[in-house]
Amino acid sequence: MEGEVRDIDEKGLDLSRDEKYDYTLFVEVLEHLKYPHKVLVEACKHANEGVIVTLPNTGYTLALTNAKRLFSKTKFMHLHFWSINDFYIFLRQLGLKPLSLKTELPTKGFRGLLLSR
Repeated sequence: MEGEVRDIDEKGLDLSRDEKYDYTLFVEVLEHLKYPHKVLVEACKHANEGVIVTLPNTGYTLALTNAKRLFSKTKFMHLHFWSINDFYIFLRQLGLKPLSLKTELPTKGFRGLLLSR
């Protein structure tokens, strides 16, 4: 199986109109892009089965760590900082509906964890 490396930030996915794939996989990519919405919508148009996205849940991470220290280290690399809820809202604004959202967070989510303390 061959893979390709492309500068999707500048040219998008640059796929031909009828080029299709079963899945498109973005592993820790979207938070680095200037226009993640354009790339994500384009990927959905070219995916027969779906688009799989993994991203850091920055809202949860910042709340559990020294936020200022972490932010100063990641701000030059990450252009977008999403919590799980933020990303869900982002998808809805694009007219996309996730087939599944999975997280390694506690079952009650961060809000429940925060309110219980």
